Amino acid sequence: MSWREDRRSVKHHGLPWQGWRNKSRLGILDLYDKAHTEAQQAAIVILFETGCRVTEALALKPEMFRINEESIVGYNVPVEKYYSYVKEDGEKVLNDNPELNRKFKTLSKDVVRQVFIRRKGNPLSEMFAYLIENCETEYLLPARSKTYSRVLPGDMMTRQYLYKLIRGLDNRVWPHWVRSQTISYLIEEVGLDPYAIKLWASWSSLEMSSEYFKRGGVELGRLMKVTKWAV
Repeated sequence: MSWREDRRSVKHHGLPWQGWRNKSRLGILDLYDKAHTEAQQAAIVILFETGCRVTEALALKPEMFRINEESIVGYNVPVEKYYSYVKEDGEKVLNDNPELNRKFKTLSKDVVRQVFIRRKGNPLSEMFAYLIENCETEYLLPARSKTYSRVLPGDMMTRQYLYKLIRGLDNRVWPHWVRSQTISYLIEEVGLDPYAIKLWASWSSLEMSSEYFKRGGVELGRLMKVTKWAV
C-alpha cells in the first residue's frame, strides 16, 4: 500500500487533544520519545509547533522565524489550501469534473500567515527554537541523499520521506494527524475560541473550527463552566 493510499484509508483528522503524554502513548511527547533519529525528532517538532500541512512545512526556512523568551513567531509562512470561488454574474460556477471533491470551481490563492507559538507550558518549543537557531541548511526540513546517509543542504525534503518519518514514530499517526493535534491543543490548553482558530489556521470559514470544537466538547464544557472532565 502506498503512502497516499494509506492516508486515504484512515479518517482525515485525528483524535481530540491527546495531551503531552497518555496511556496509549499517542501524546506529542510520547511520539517525540519514540524518535530513533534527529530527522524524526525535527519532523514531529516542526509539524506540531507550526501546525503546517506537509507542503507548507517542507517550505519552512529558519529566517522566517523570530524568537524571544516568551514566544516564537513565523512570518510569511505559506498556506497551501486557500481558495476563492469562481463566479459568473455573482453565481458560483459548478465543477464539470465529478472526481473533484469540491462542488464549485475554485481558484488557488497565494496566501501567507503568521505562526504564533507560546513557549510557556510548551515543552517542545525549546527544541523548535534550537532547530531554528542552529539550522545550517536552507530549509528546516532538508532533503537527503537516496541512501539517507547525507543531507542535501539546498533542497527541501520530499513529501514521501516526511511521511515515512512520522509513520515511523507510530503507525497510528501521519503528518496531518499532527496538525490536528496542534489545533486541538490550541483549543483545549491555550484556550483559543473558534474565530481565533480560524485566523490561526487561515481557514476561509468557521466550518472547520466548528468541527474541532465539536470533537472535544470544549465549547459546551466552557458554557457549563466545566473546565476539566474525565476522558
